[in-house]
Amino acid sequence: MCKNRFLNFGIVLLSCSLIVACSSLERKNAVLDSKLQGVQVEGMSNIRFVPSTDDGISAFLNELKIVAPKHAQNNNPPTYLSLSGGGDNGAFGAGLLSGWTKEGSRPVFDQVVGISTGSLIAPFAYLGSDYDYKIKEVFTTITPDDIYKVRRLISMLFGMSIGDNTPLFNLIRKTVDSDMLEKIAQAYENEGRLLLLGTTNIDSGQLVLWNMGKIASLRTPESALLFHRVMLASAAVPGFFPPELFESSLDGIDYHELHVDGGLSVQIYLYPAAAGKKAIETGILKPRARQAFIIRNAKISVEQGTTEVNSLSVLDKSYKKIIQSQGVGNLYQIYQIALRDKVSFNLAFIGDDFKQPHPAEFDRKYMQALFEYGYNKAVNGYPWAKSPPGYDQSTKEDIKALSQTGQPPVH
Repeated sequence: MCKNRFLNFGIVLLSCSLIVACSSLERKNAVLDSKLQGVQVEGMSNIRFVPSTDDGISAFLNELKIVAPKHAQNNNPPTYLSLSGGGDNGAFGAGLLSGWTKEGSRPVFDQVVGISTGSLIAPFAYLGSDYDYKIKEVFTTITPDDIYKVRRLISMLFGMSIGDNTPLFNLIRKTVDSDMLEKIAQAYENEGRLLLLGTTNIDSGQLVLWNMGKIASLRTPESALLFHRVMLASAAVPGFFPPELFESSLDGIDYHELHVDGGLSVQIYLYPAAAGKKAIETGILKPRARQAFIIRNAKISVEQGTTEVNSLSVLDKSYKKIIQSQGVGNLYQIYQIALRDKVSFNLAFIGDDFKQPHPAEFDRKYMQALFEYGYNKAVNGYPWAKSPPGYDQSTKEDIKALSQTGQPPVH
């Protein structure tokens, strides 16, 4: 959950924290690299994938062997939904999904992947249009007080974060209730639909995809708590929010894992590239039409303007550029995977025609306006881009037309 406006304050305080080199956390060993896929997390096995490892790819393929036959019972083309990070810009994705429902062509997604703020939308999107009201509530009625509390100065300097995200955790527990968890479990068990949320293991620097449907299907108080904590971790901006600590074990050795915002690894994610290729080659997935819908909760362009001549302003602008470049790079990766695997690529993003002032993060008026913007675009039939920005000249024209008018050009 990106919070660019916290960067200036955070740089100073985090620098102080590095100088004093002090932490309140007494932790056990970190689990690194190839071991990460094999550990048992919070007493639960095989509930996540580390797609950068061979074992992680094998685990994902084994999961597909279980769920793919259930997909095959559905004659409709399999559909994937990817929801990106973007902080309060998640109101765009929330509005688009709701407007898509109203328009009438929104599919039931066979796989939903959420990163950062996308992880807060993903469980509702996964369950379908019956939960549009909850998405709207979360992204149009909350205030900063519902997300975080700023810590005292001494806690900032000697702790792990500037902010306390307990309010966000309470919001997650309230909205993703036991009824939702049971429906997620049933969708996973009966229909084989996947709900994946991404976090970053801060020690190894690796993306971790949590199999939330399987976690929900365990139906224990511990698994429900883990479900909520993974959602919290996926949106835990490093430095501003504390990392989430998960206890794990392997071969009788106990570990502590620190997980933060999945956006530290990727802004948006489709599925493991190596697993997608092998699934087709080995017959786990049958060659058939598939569709991917990619919702980028951000503008494609970087906000332009005169940069103040001081270090914090330059760092702030640079940080925003890094996030923008990472997001575009991820879109190109997804596009190449989709081309190779013959998956239809459909991209939505915030156009430059959205002009609402953004005075502060989680400003209610801003989120309400952005929700309505996404909603109205979808109600009128969203003109999904068929390739990433700048992929070819026609795409450049499409992006310009989408940003300025909301309508694609006639070629």
